[in-house]
Amino acid sequence: MLISDILITAQKDANRIGLPTQFDGARQLFSTSLHAPVQLLQKVYITHSNVCKVSEMYTFIKSVRAFFPKEAPTPDELEKFISSYDPEKLQDIFALITIAEVNGSKVNYEHFRLGSWVQSNTPSFGTVWTSGSGAKDFIARLDALEGAEMKPIVAEDHHTIALASNLSYLSSFLMHEIASGETLLNRWGAGYELTFFADDKFQKLDDFTFILCSGVIRGNGLDFGYRRIMKYKYHEDLLVIRANDFNGSDKNFTVLPIDKSFVNYSASPPKIPNYKSEIIIVLFLIQDEENAIHGYSYLKFGDAKDAGIMIDDDGVELKVGFSENFLKELMRRVEFDVKRD
Repeated sequence: MLISDILITAQKDANRIGLPTQFDGARQLFSTSLHAPVQLLQKVYITHSNVCKVSEMYTFIKSVRAFFPKEAPTPDELEKFISSYDPEKLQDIFALITIAEVNGSKVNYEHFRLGSWVQSNTPSFGTVWTSGSGAKDFIARLDALEGAEMKPIVAEDHHTIALASNLSYLSSFLMHEIASGETLLNRWGAGYELTFFADDKFQKLDDFTFILCSGVIRGNGLDFGYRRIMKYKYHEDLLVIRANDFNGSDKNFTVLPIDKSFVNYSASPPKIPNYKSEIIIVLFLIQDEENAIHGYSYLKFGDAKDAGIMIDDDGVELKVGFSENFLKELMRRVEFDVKRD
């Protein structure tokens, strides 16, 4: 599974755009900088059904598409293409190109890494390769979240388990970014794309919603509040992120492919996505009476009401809530962990 954050372009003395985690464009974070975030762009590109690239270089992506306009390259063909590419142009880029080859019931992956990449071994995900401004920070955040509770996983296949694990960690990253903006200060974050290989092709995870909550244990009860709800939905290849801070602000953010502009979608502009989704990820960060923080995430496919998660989005008013049984089970889990600690 490939994970990429969002590329934030910046200019001097420009009007800042908002970000899904920082509606004011992180003005307080970058108050001493003349560079303001002005555009959100994607880093992941599926050039063929079995070829996926994570890159920030438009010229390189364009060259690969032009050299292999129809048929996907074999690993040998891609290796020859890279070896013939201008070495000076490769010095300042990073890219990961993955080719999937289906052989019966097995899928073999060939990875081509350009630029500086960091290899790490993690208990939850095994070997992880990272690159870019947040490479080491990303692994540090993973290490800090090891052992975070996630329940329940509602399917037993490996793909769903991997998807649930990744979404659980990303929800924690987003909550941390909302609270501190630390990832943005280290020049990464703002949102994430997830790409996986299924049904003999690469595809991006689409139509999912994060509900981020924080709470405090007071006596025998839980005092909690909603921090953010974020919906991810693709319109063709344009990513639309809708976010609400439960404080009167509801905003839409568009994340463009690096080789397109809004003109490409003028004939069929994207609609405002509804917060109801095929996949719901709920995260609770709860502080106990000893000031220890406990993290719990819950992933639900299909009708969220079955799990006690209510989202009512009629286009006028947004209502989000949890059933009494859902909160009782959450409290039971917290009390168990507090006693265990």
